[in-house]
Amino acid sequence: MDAGNWVERRRAPRCPVRADVQCRIEVRARVRVVDISATGALLAADTLPPVGSLAQFRTGLGPSTFASEVEIKRRARVGESAGLGVAFTKVDERNQRSLDQLLKKASA
Repeated sequence: MDAGNWVERRRAPRCPVRADVQCRIEVRARVRVVDISATGALLAADTLPPVGSLAQFRTGLGPSTFASEVEIKRRARVGESAGLGVAFTKVDERNQRSLDQLLKKASA
């Protein structure tokens, strides 16, 4: 960019920020649950966050719902699609019961 042609478009002045200040940007992505276990799931996804990223996982499990924070553990191939291996990191009691019921029905 030519500095002589630069036009200031900001409506308010900006201030520098310390290097230790962090920001979290929430991004929604549609995924397909390929399989699920008591500790994690394999997801087919178009968006592939970096391994180690944390995300919110929410899905309907039959008549109930299940939600947990997950950590992206690995990237994988799911047929022709890209996929993510995730581990459940924060599951409350109600969500654990929902997951347990689903797994019990699936194994019957």
